Amino acid sequence: MSLEGAADPADSRAQVIVLGQTAEAAELRHLLAMQGVDCAKAQDAPCLIACDRDWIIDASHPYDEQAPSRWNGRDPTGRRRYLRIWRQGWSAEPADSWRVFESPGAMAAGLPSGARAMLTLGRERLAPFSARADCFFLVRIRRPGPVTLALRDHIVSQGAGPFEPDGEAALMRDHRITHLLTRNDGAIGAWPKIGAARALGLPVWMLARPPVLGERVANAAEAMLWLARQGALDLKGARGRAQMAGTAPRRELSAADANTESAMNAAPDFEEIKDTFELLDDWEERYGYVIELGKALPPFPEAARSAQTKVEGCVSQVWLLPRVEPGATPAQARLFFDGDSDALIVKGLIAVLRALLSGQTIEQIRSTDPIAALSDLGLASHLSPQRSNGLKAMVARIKGIADAAA
Repeated sequence: MSLEGAADPADSRAQVIVLGQTAEAAELRHLLAMQGVDCAKAQDAPCLIACDRDWIIDASHPYDEQAPSRWNGRDPTGRRRYLRIWRQGWSAEPADSWRVFESPGAMAAGLPSGARAMLTLGRERLAPFSARADCFFLVRIRRPGPVTLALRDHIVSQGAGPFEPDGEAALMRDHRITHLLTRNDGAIGAWPKIGAARALGLPVWMLARPPVLGERVANAAEAMLWLARQGALDLKGARGRAQMAGTAPRRELSAADANTESAMNAAPDFEEIKDTFELLDDWEERYGYVIELGKALPPFPEAARSAQTKVEGCVSQVWLLPRVEPGATPAQARLFFDGDSDALIVKGLIAVLRALLSGQTIEQIRSTDPIAALSDLGLASHLSPQRSNGLKAMVARIKGIADAAA
């Protein structure tokens, strides 16, 4: 039994247990810390039942079979309020050929003889496919280490990404994949295989989501609003507790709540990004978080997409738009920059570089080693060679601008 972040029993602030190692869990812990709320991270059910906390926010993965959502949407002790963060799944488009299956066994039984299926269900769900000796399987395993599978004809594709639709499509073509069998977990980092299957016109078979009961919201921002409605905290810019009391969780936010959500989703600084990375154990979740950072970048002016702002040396298209604010000396001038890319992961890398460097003095930027900073995150070593070269090209452009301004 273990608990991180145990509080002094005499502390009268709201006490919250946040469950899960997802991007939503990391974001919620960060938002709660910013509000001064004591936040514990329970790692097993006995601890959860024994701990005396006011609120349980379950942000575990939708397919986590150990998630306390199996408690029928309530705290088994009856002492605390329970809320589930339930991220939205993906939705099929009219031209898609998607089917939903209640179990891996049903998926295995439904495959036609001679099928060549890509499996991204997790290794714990592969046993039923051992009976299909007449099929080929391309098995995605994210965690490193030796893998032994009881499948007659298969290849293991090992790695945590980042994945992009073009790369996933090439993998599927190389192995002549006829079906994609996966989970509808809704994670941004897991989307590229769905986009690739869509582009290739492949059937996508989804494992049905487990049922979720009780009160639920879609993301960390809505969980914060729910806590405010329960009187657990007072959000700046939100409606008062009296106005929010008794309001059920909902997907549609009022204008006031939308302003609060926007304020809470303000761009984090680099130290906050580091803290979030430490909370996320899963690299797919980390890539999803980086992609979310990229999606939150300020809109890039169309007129600024030019040969002068384009960064050469990147496989994808990248633009950086600098702005220098004068200081008392050239070295004390500050460099700000916006950026954009047509690749999701690269756009996220721009957001990380922006958090690290934008707004710093010329002297600070010239003395900072961004590649080393991203290596501390573990991010640099998890990029493909092409992405690493693109990152170095972006850093060289920023450094060159700082050198010219010095």
